[in-house]
Amino acid sequence: DKAFSYFQKSAEDGDEFGQNWTGYCFYVGVGVASDKEKALYWFKKSKDNVLSQFYSGGMFKKGFGCEKDEKEAMIWYK
Repeated sequence: DKAFSYFQKSAEDGDEFGQNWTGYCFYVGVGVASDKEKALYWFKKSKDNVLSQFYSGGMFKKGFGCEKDEKEAMIWYK
């Protein structure tokens, strides 16, 4: 998928917007196979993005792509 390749390129170049969208694509499987571990990796890379913080918190809360950790989830939600 063209959109994913553009998001991934900008993510690899350090763009926070691209990192968030790359994480989202991996999370839901848009343009790439769904991979929760890779999604969490990219969400954490764009840690200053409020959407990435929300997604990371949810992933830690539910144990998607990581071990379930409600304390870590709360850190991301703050």
